Amino acid sequence: MKQVFIQFVFSIVALTWCHGVLAAPIRTIYTTNDRPLVGTINDNLLIQDIEIINSQINQMKRIHSAEHDPEILQILKAVFGDGVNLTEVQYMVHVLSDENATVPIASLSDGAAGCEGGLQNVIVNGNGNGNEAVQPLWAQNPTSGKHANALRVSTTLFKDLPDIQALNILARATMTLDGMGTGDYWKLDAEKQNLVPVPFEELAHLKESEKGGYVNGGLAHDYLAVYGWAHPGLLHMNAANWGVLGYVLAYRHFPENLRVLDQKLPKSFLLEEPTS
Repeated sequence: MKQVFIQFVFSIVALTWCHGVLAAPIRTIYTTNDRPLVGTINDNLLIQDIEIINSQINQMKRIHSAEHDPEILQILKAVFGDGVNLTEVQYMVHVLSDENATVPIASLSDGAAGCEGGLQNVIVNGNGNGNEAVQPLWAQNPTSGKHANALRVSTTLFKDLPDIQALNILARATMTLDGMGTGDYWKLDAEKQNLVPVPFEELAHLKESEKGGYVNGGLAHDYLAVYGWAHPGLLHMNAANWGVLGYVLAYRHFPENLRVLDQKLPKSFLLEEPTS
């Protein structure tokens, strides 16, 4: 039996702007008013992304023996910095690779507010009876203590190449799974020396347009700034780094816009010598 590490649970909500749901062979839950897009191009693309992600997570299991594996330890330092918190990273790999881990995915119309790159972290409230209420994370009361428990996906996601689609989904998944709690946004610490993650409660009620005072560690934003200035031992809290880790393990080099970091990887691991 094929072993699967993240179960992406596809759920649609009964809202007028929802246009369907993409099916996956892993585990599928539909609500009363579903209109599954089974067999469509986007359905197949998302299945492909999930297969890529699960393969990458399988490779991450090697991290559990990093203390005795100099090559994987150097890879972790390349992705999470020289001060990588190995204990935290190993715990988060355990969470990520739990075969019962689930990341529900709901449909999202193109161009929806707060959606970037075809993905949005949301909170879904409901019990599968067709009356689910989906809210963007920033629409929540910060005192509610609720974290994102689902993703919304639109066709915009599939404008990127599959390797980047998988990177972005994996990054968002780490923001959704209990026990990981990653994020995108960083701010200067009290000493104004390093960047630290912005607490969830500080962000929960803010719209994207209100986050200008923070540094966004997303791959398409200020990833390298966060990489260079994050407080030692905290880079595993940046969601994009997990997507990058999966990418590096799969393709044996950093994504194209980060190839400058290839020099930090073990030469024995690199698919090719880093370009100058």
